[in-house]
Amino acid sequence: RPVSRFAASFIGETNFIEGRVEAGAVATPAGRILCPVPSITNGTVTLSIRPEVIHLGQPPAGVNAFRAKVHDTIYLGEMAQHLVDIDGATLKVLDLHPKIVARDGADEATVWFRPENVVPLTK
Repeated sequence: RPVSRFAASFIGETNFIEGRVEAGAVATPAGRILCPVPSITNGTVTLSIRPEVIHLGQPPAGVNAFRAKVHDTIYLGEMAQHLVDIDGATLKVLDLHPKIVARDGADEATVWFRPENVVPLTK
């Protein structure tokens, strides 16, 4: 559980989203993200979300879910690496056993991840 952006980027690939802590969640350009809210009650934080914890498809209840455009897929055999756009925020997603391979255009999909997999960075 890194606390700084440097530490989070040092231990592998991750997506960073800037946001503001508001009422038990973090408001970001992608939308409201549920996560373990840091001890600060208001203020800016950077969220770290690793590509392998982001999923495409039907979300279960109680998760962060967003409509997204999937593009720039690199097929890697049993896995695909996608870029997804959620209202202007671009995230890298690693998809095991991919069903979507968006090479030339952009396919729409639901992107979801569990709140406990989002790491708020306060430094």
